[in-house]
Amino acid sequence: MKKYHALSLFSVLFLLVPCTTLIDVSAKTTTYNYFPTDNGPIDTSYSGIVTTIGNKPFLTLYTFNNNQFSLIRNRAVAPKTAWFYDQTVSRNGEIYYRIATNEWIRFDELEGFSGHHNRKHFEKKTITIRIGPVLPAPVFDGKLNDTGKTLAVGSEWIAFEKPAYLGDNAYYQIGKDEFVAGERVINLH
Repeated sequence: MKKYHALSLFSVLFLLVPCTTLIDVSAKTTTYNYFPTDNGPIDTSYSGIVTTIGNKPFLTLYTFNNNQFSLIRNRAVAPKTAWFYDQTVSRNGEIYYRIATNEWIRFDELEGFSGHHNRKHFEKKTITIRIGPVLPAPVFDGKLNDTGKTLAVGSEWIAFEKPAYLGDNAYYQIGKDEFVAGERVINLH
């Protein structure tokens, strides 16, 4: 017991002595980068949900062709809405998230996003769905409440490959807690 007390007393005294020497410490770290390399290839290693900012009446969308972005003039995204993204790319210092088939939104028009690394064994595959046949398709939340949003006839959306079964019917998830009825989907690819 006396050795223990002597060791404890030595430890306390050692801790009370101020440290005047700086010590360099290095450690190996791993950085998970949610942002793609500027002017690099399309990054599919992350996917998740992005939420648009709320201080604009609408948010612009872009197409990505021949390695550059062009403004889409006849479509926009509503403020304060959540969208599933499955690809990111950076061009000339601007970061873009793909939220629909060849429809991208810039990082500066987002106020929040959550993402995860797409590990092959946990990956949810995505498909493109086309809405039909005559009327816009209503969007429901996971409790089958109508969100008030609709998807235009003929529009294409990114959805999880396997439908979710809510009640007795199949629904495709197109965003965070956003689903469209499988009966409204006319084309999967």
